[in-house]
Amino acid sequence: MKGLFLAFRRFEDGLTAVAAAAVFFVMSLGVAEIAGRSVFNAPIQGHTDLVIVAMPVIVFLGISQCLRKDSHIQMSLIIDMLPYRAAAAVKSIGCLISSVTILCISIGAYRNFERALTFNDNTADLRLITWPFKLIVAGSLLLLAIRFAVFAIGYTREAFAMKTEADGNLLPEAHDELDLETVRDD
Repeated sequence: MKGLFLAFRRFEDGLTAVAAAAVFFVMSLGVAEIAGRSVFNAPIQGHTDLVIVAMPVIVFLGISQCLRKDSHIQMSLIIDMLPYRAAAAVKSIGCLISSVTILCISIGAYRNFERALTFNDNTADLRLITWPFKLIVAGSLLLLAIRFAVFAIGYTREAFAMKTEADGNLLPEAHDELDLETVRDD
């Protein structure tokens, strides 16, 4: 099981590296567009189309790793006031609801991909096909739903004090770094 979690983690890290490369590409493209427009009076043809197809790569490929590293914005004012096990139970329910919601959104994104593939959807200027990028959205959301489901299992195990050595893989990485002395116990 540990090997599966490690492979999943490496896959997420690889997707995040691709997203980072896409950010670098869009930034370089923007600089080239401004330089071309200002210095040579020749804008890059289809600049907007290239940015449009790069956006799903930038936004969605790193989202699962962001959740794993617990580096997203959270509003946990009320949860922080709860005893440790009760907070874990609430987080478990929240992760389960999030997993189901994201799974439903992923199914809708997959249907959008199927429509784009069926109708040969493409961008306005360069006529770039859009279905691969719509598939990236559906796949990334599916990974996010899986990550939420794994966290729901981990928090449930925390709430019912069923911890094992492998549970570190079932919770966000920042969760392990908490100072447990500041957390109130039941």
